[in-house]
Amino acid sequence: MSHSEAKPNRNHRHRTLPETADAMRFKAELSRAIHRAFQEREAERESIARELHDKFGQFLTVMEMELENVAASAGLPPDLRARIEKLRTLTANAHNDVGQLAWEIRPASLHGQRLQDASEQLLEEWGARSPLAFDVHLSLGDRRLPEATETTIYRVLQEAVTNVVKHARATRVGVILQATAKEIRLIVEDDGEGFSDALDTKAGCARGRFGLLGIRERLALVNGTLEIESVPGKGTTLLISVPI
Repeated sequence: MSHSEAKPNRNHRHRTLPETADAMRFKAELSRAIHRAFQEREAERESIARELHDKFGQFLTVMEMELENVAASAGLPPDLRARIEKLRTLTANAHNDVGQLAWEIRPASLHGQRLQDASEQLLEEWGARSPLAFDVHLSLGDRRLPEATETTIYRVLQEAVTNVVKHARATRVGVILQATAKEIRLIVEDDGEGFSDALDTKAGCARGRFGLLGIRERLALVNGTLEIESVPGKGTTLLISVPI
């Protein structure tokens, strides 16, 4: 062996330890930052939903009742009564829309529930509120995950189904939620109109694409991924994966 052969670099070994400690501290700080971001976003959603329900909802309820009372007044000309009744109907529709929007922003959330139970409840409510037929397969059981992961999956599922209801023109939607040793997988597929590969699904600018953009942003916070398979006239499939 030559005397010029390199010897173990003890300085390098000593440098590695603090670097590893720094990496661990950075990971812990990042985890705390993500947790705070999720808490702040959830609090914001709850505040907006409460404002919609308590203020706008109550205002529209009062307006609807007043219009109903006016329409029932004696001596009104038929054409005026018809116009007031039309306004009352429009107000009632607006009231329903505000209630629906408040629910979409903040449906029954996790609040300590298992992800499986909360997801089942969400899909049951969507089934009652929409004409879609749901085919649901959830296999998480009692398994619990980090709070950020559970919240992300729940909100992604909510956004994905909302997209189908509002934009896909579908009749059926399938949902699969399962866990492996390394990741959570969520599949949401519909039989709607689909879209062409020529459309930029990452830009978030076409009809329904803002929902996909929001899903990508949420998943990015927990290193999750979204794959989209879509064929015009044959529906769309979202493949979501979040590492555990």
